[in-house]
Amino acid sequence: MFHDSSLGVAHARGEWAGRFIDRTAHPGELSPGSNHPRRRQWRPNLRIRPSARPTSGSQKSQLGSAGVRPMSRSASAGSNEVVRSLWMKCHGAATGMVEVRGMVIGTGWAGEGYATALRRSGVDVVALCGRSPEPARAVGARLGIDDVRLDWRAALDELEPDVVAITTPAGPHREMVEHAARRGAHVVCEKPLGRSGPEARRMLDAVEGAGVRHAYGGTSRYTPGLVKARDLVIEDAIGELREIEVVVHMNLPPLLPYCWVHSLEAGGGMLMNGMPHGLVQAEYVSGGKAVWAIGHTDVVVDRVPVGPPVHDFRLWTPIDPDEAAHGPWRENDADMTATAVIGIELPGGRMITALFHLAAFTATRHVGYLAVHGTKGSIQLDDAPWFSRMSYRSAASDQWTEVPFTAEENPIQSGWDHLIKDFAADINGHRTGSYPTFTDGWRANELMDQVRASRPTAAHQPA
Repeated sequence: MFHDSSLGVAHARGEWAGRFIDRTAHPGELSPGSNHPRRRQWRPNLRIRPSARPTSGSQKSQLGSAGVRPMSRSASAGSNEVVRSLWMKCHGAATGMVEVRGMVIGTGWAGEGYATALRRSGVDVVALCGRSPEPARAVGARLGIDDVRLDWRAALDELEPDVVAITTPAGPHREMVEHAARRGAHVVCEKPLGRSGPEARRMLDAVEGAGVRHAYGGTSRYTPGLVKARDLVIEDAIGELREIEVVVHMNLPPLLPYCWVHSLEAGGGMLMNGMPHGLVQAEYVSGGKAVWAIGHTDVVVDRVPVGPPVHDFRLWTPIDPDEAAHGPWRENDADMTATAVIGIELPGGRMITALFHLAAFTATRHVGYLAVHGTKGSIQLDDAPWFSRMSYRSAASDQWTEVPFTAEENPIQSGWDHLIKDFAADINGHRTGSYPTFTDGWRANELMDQVRASRPTAAHQPA
């Protein structure tokens, strides 16, 4: 075994040996090798609790039918064993109704998406928390959620939800995650997890120390095109993997009003908000793990006009040029273009590289693409990161052949739905497979830190 000091993770015989949720253990059991004092004894993840409200059959099938909900962290060790015994005896029996209570922090596009996804997985969303009264209440009214609040701390303390979805920009993520973990809530957090590797690591330590489940918003790994591409890679359709490319040109209008995207402190920039998508997709399609990164970022524009506050990116529209010319402007310190080369270690230890290029203002024929190249051919997915078309080219031919797959009507919402479905199932002891966790989010932040640290300065440039 050797240790990679750049990421603080260990490798063994080419297999990733970093922090993970052991999905072979019983819900609440300790993953082998963990030494956290609060997790040495068996900690059931669920407790028996009759529901006061009727639950639909679909909710039972998605979240189980044993009338269970996440266990309070204040339960005693003795009651833990009783609960475990009851769980083992009545798991799968219709002895009550499932009631998992959720809360969403953030009422923008992602907040609405996560609230919808939680409900579709049978979670009772009891409250929404936003920073601006009118937009927050409008989202609550649209979703039929009456309890809309502006103080997320007080809401967490009062409501004690079982699951918290954090959907704000990255700036306040750490404080929110740590507070939710202290309250014993399972946490799903939108990407990027933090603004830096050390900050993301503190968040990972917080949820692991509290013994709660955690999920990270790498939702673009669920797109049908990517799943199809991974199947083709596994079937050896393109042979031995050689390299991956991920290119995204957003073609945004230059006079978009100032918002958190233009501030690194708030969690903005193309690197922090675009690379997590490409990274989770490259790892998923290759079956490997990213272990090092180098690259370059550029702000492109150093000042942007100030306009009305942006609460939902679906409503982020440019300012009229005349209005911008006579209105206030603010400094932009966030990168609007980023390029990185990342080393991906495949199972077995072989290394390939992935090229990432993310640009806010430039345009290409397609929004972007992901290409996977092997010894026998290549696969290309167009319109990154959600993909609407796939093509295959044999190494012995110069012709591209379209590969059919069934695209989803709303791939962004479907990504949230898939992530929450897997997360909610894991919380209730019905694991359906792996899903992105805070470990993935922390590694992504470490890699992005490496990209920023490798950016050339005047001292590196030739005279």
